[in-house]
Amino acid sequence: MTGMADPFENMLPLSNDTWDIQFQPDHVDANDYNIGWYFAKATKNTFEYFNRSFAKWNETQEWDQAVMNDVGQVMEFEEHSLRVHHLNLSHYKVRWSIFRP
Repeated sequence: MTGMADPFENMLPLSNDTWDIQFQPDHVDANDYNIGWYFAKATKNTFEYFNRSFAKWNETQEWDQAVMNDVGQVMEFEEHSLRVHHLNLSHYKVRWSIFRP
């Protein structure tokens, strides 16, 4: 959830060659991926990530969020094949109190 912040203000630009995909985490200080909001480059690494995720989901029929987190964690932290930029969630956290009467 981007709240009231412009997500592009805190993202790495397309010209930066250190990332394949950028995710907003689901929790502060977490390395999980919020698959409802991401920004991906068309690289062989992201192609592999989405193909593996789709294959695992077809095989297991598990929750898509869990499947994509599992595949991404292996590729990012074990294989070091997916370059993920984790956005700082504190930039996007909605301050729910502003919506209360």
